[in-house]
Amino acid sequence: MKIPELKQIWFAIGCTLAAGISLSQSLDMLGTEEGGGALTGPLIRANIAGGGLYFMALLVVFFRPRTAAGIALLASVLSFPLYIYTVEPKAFMEIFSGPYSVHPPNGFIADSWAIWGFGWSLIVAVLSLWNLADKSGLSKSR
Repeated sequence: MKIPELKQIWFAIGCTLAAGISLSQSLDMLGTEEGGGALTGPLIRANIAGGGLYFMALLVVFFRPRTAAGIALLASVLSFPLYIYTVEPKAFMEIFSGPYSVHPPNGFIADSWAIWGFGWSLIVAVLSLWNLADKSGLSKSR
């Protein structure tokens, strides 16, 4: 069996943290009023799907590194909208206009879990793009 490379280990750590934060953030909101909202409901479900995909990428990273990078990139894309909505709802509502029942607060909301989730999702997305652009993927070319 091959010894995992440092790139693979960092990718696995990033996927683990992103998945844990994603599922924690989503499951905390699922049973609340936000969980059934016309906008927040799909955002929460997308974030849960993203968390599951992070775990899938974690399982695949040591066997199919490029596939894992693609899966993790999709997971990041699914997770970003909820984090943006949680931290900056007014900007989110200006971009995606529609009939909102609640007026958002002005300014930045310092939700630490959403900020950490966005940060780790961004790190995993950058690692995924880097590894997809590299012809050898997450491992050295042999």
